[in-house]
Order: sequence, then C-alpha cells, then structure tokens
Amino acid sequence: SLDDSQILALATGRNPQGADEDWLLAWDSRTGNFIQGLTNRNEISAIAVSPDGQLIALGSRDKDVELRNAVDLSISGRFRAHDDMITALEFHPSLPVLATAAEDY
Repeated sequence: SLDDSQILALATGRNPQGADEDWLLAWDSRTGNFIQGLTNRNEISAIAVSPDGQLIALGSRDKDVELRNAVDLSISGRFRAHDDMITALEFHPSLPVLATAAEDY
C-alpha cells in the first residue's frame, strides 16, 4: 500500500493534448521515481489518502466520489456525494469515515 511516508506527491492535471480527461500521478518519496498513473474521464477536484494508505478518494466535478485501491488504482467504490462539484475530501484519522464537501451547501 501507499502511505504518507511513501507518497511524495499525488498530482492531477488536464491532458495537455486536449483530450477531455484528468490524470492522477503518484511518485515514491524514497526514490523519486514515478509509481503509477491513470486517466479519469471526470475532472478531479479533490484527493485524499486514507490513514492506512489503502485507499485514495477522488472527488470530481460530476458530484461523485470514487474510492481507488492505492496499490493498483483499481476502483473499489463509487458514490454520489453531493448535488454540485466536490471541493474537499478528508479521511478521519482513526475511524472508517470519509468527510466530503461541495459547492452545494
């Protein structure tokens, strides 16, 4: 799994070739090497890593939250969280709780 001691950075950005997709990229803090990346058809607006390093939560402009396995970035869950773009995500430090915020409230 990825944890705060291993992740140097998680970054998002729009595809520079103009494709309608965002990228999620991760680097290893020990080596500085690129770990993995993925493309996402929805604009990524917020990111959070679970305290145990097992999950990455992605909030998007389409109002959904996507949970991804931190090892292989596979989707482990997806749910509609709000009626507007997700603006912030935060995992509770000790409970299995993910807080979300959006422009709708």
